[in-house]
Amino acid sequence: MSLERDEVELVAQFPLPPGQPVAPPKRIRVRRLSAPPPYTDPSPSDVPNHPHPHPHPPSQSRPPHLPHIITLAPLRREVTSETSHRPLPALPEPGIDSLAEQTTSNQSQSPSESFPPPLPFPHPSTTRSPSPSPYVPPPPPPPPPPPPLSHIPLIPPISSVSPGTRIIKSRSTFRPFAALRLSKATRNATVQITEHAARQAAEQAKYEAELARRRAAEEEAAKRSAEEAARKTAEEVARQAAIQEAAKESVHSTIRPLLSRSLTSDDERLSAFSLCAQVCKTNRLDLSTVLQEPFLEGQPPVYWAILNRLTATSQGNDETPDPLVVDLLNACQPLSETTIASVRSACMLTSNNPLLQHLFWQFPVLSPLSARDTMLLGPAGSGDVVDVEETQDGTGTFVAHIKIRRFRLRMRVSKFVQVEFVTSERMWIIKFAVDAERTPGGRFESRWLLSLELANHSTPAWVDANLLVSGQSDPSNNWDIPEPVFSVPMGCDICELQPGPENGIRVRLDDTPMRPHLLNECVDNCSSCPFFLLTWTHSLFKRSLALVDSEGTLHAQFNVRLAQPLLPPMSPISRDLSDSASQTSSSALETMTISSQSDSLRPPSVKSKSKDKRGRKSSEQVVYTSLRRGV
Repeated sequence: MSLERDEVELVAQFPLPPGQPVAPPKRIRVRRLSAPPPYTDPSPSDVPNHPHPHPHPPSQSRPPHLPHIITLAPLRREVTSETSHRPLPALPEPGIDSLAEQTTSNQSQSPSESFPPPLPFPHPSTTRSPSPSPYVPPPPPPPPPPPPLSHIPLIPPISSVSPGTRIIKSRSTFRPFAALRLSKATRNATVQITEHAARQAAEQAKYEAELARRRAAEEEAAKRSAEEAARKTAEEVARQAAIQEAAKESVHSTIRPLLSRSLTSDDERLSAFSLCAQVCKTNRLDLSTVLQEPFLEGQPPVYWAILNRLTATSQGNDETPDPLVVDLLNACQPLSETTIASVRSACMLTSNNPLLQHLFWQFPVLSPLSARDTMLLGPAGSGDVVDVEETQDGTGTFVAHIKIRRFRLRMRVSKFVQVEFVTSERMWIIKFAVDAERTPGGRFESRWLLSLELANHSTPAWVDANLLVSGQSDPSNNWDIPEPVFSVPMGCDICELQPGPENGIRVRLDDTPMRPHLLNECVDNCSSCPFFLLTWTHSLFKRSLALVDSEGTLHAQFNVRLAQPLLPPMSPISRDLSDSASQTSSSALETMTISSQSDSLRPPSVKSKSKDKRGRKSSEQVVYTSLRRGV
């Protein structure tokens, strides 16, 4: 059958659970377009006369057991003045879901109402008027054809809507920021999360406040405890200090009577030291520290013990030291620097050289020996020896006999030898040293230096001294040849000798006839032999002369006169030699040593004896006086 316009009715119904009213099917009108044929009015005979069914039977409904019923029926071709110019509505857009939701909600509100059933397909005779109808203008051009039925999605049925309910259709609008808006559930959840976070923050703040309060309380308690402990410690320290002060005073009162008496018995000393040791042990004190404290007029007890000791001359025995001094030094081990200085000062003030030398030997820490010298002198059994003889005539003249053990070996190992002795309320220091000096040619040259110094706190003095070093002949040689004597004059004719190492008198030994004896153990004696011995066998020229004896000990004699040197009339000394400042700063002054026996060993001269004696005498004086160097 050819139609100008076919209308297709698509009805889809989904099954519903039992007990729920059947919703009317949703009708989707899809207009299928085709070319309109020429209009022809059908004759009345073509339309059968059968009763027209009621367009909307009230009780007609689709059975619920048919889930999907698609009914295709041609729609009525009834053209009126209202519908001829009104286009059909467009296909539902995606916004149909909102319409379905709205319809469902309306159906839930009035479940008793139901959508009226669809109208049956009218017969052509019912739409045709018996009289010829007036001319009807053609309808507007149809819209584009709908998509095939296979591409039309099945839409669930829409609940019935009551007749009085107004269905509001929403149009789909593109909202680019619609996805960014939070849903109600999300907003509610956000509020809950915020409230929960706020509660947690409040609880955390409360916990931290409580923790801070407890911590502050603990710190306050710890502070109070520390203050209490410090107070108790201070009280305990003060109490212990008071007890120790009382113990020290007890020790001082025990030692003080021993110092006021010249001699004490062994029992008294042992009893006093035992009592002091017991008191110090009970009160946790060190006896050595207590005995070295300067509690008696700023000096330790050993200082006063040396000053109050009877001199060796009055006792008649200069080899036995005072037992009290030795006991005090033994109890003071290890000796402090203050105690060492006090012992040396006391021996200097009393000019007690025997006691000082004995203390040097018994307590090496008091002696000027270096650690290397102490190791080298250990096998020898004793240190250096210095014996002083004073004239007691008021001139201050004295003679010091010096024995330096293992001299040559110590100079090779330590490069330094020092001896000390006291006399005339001064402490004298004699030093032998080896120093290296750069020559103008750029090479190094060894220098042997001899210096004379005054120790600190000594009284300045004029010095006119002479050091005599006697050579030692070979013991196996029986020739009656006198031993050589090397004389080294030393003096200060410009000013007094001041205490301190920087003010000492220094002379050089390796520029004198002593040089070969300083550097060699065996020296050829041909230059010292008499002229008539030169005709003897050659073996006599190899006689050895040693600076030290068979045990390696250097024997020297130091003659000192505490007066300004008397110089005979002579040519004026140049300013550079008379300048005391330049002479003091000089590290090595050259001097010419002479031998007291060298002139007698010279070959006889053709001149007369009287002239020879006068000439030799004047020559000795000129050489001795003109080559002296005072610093």
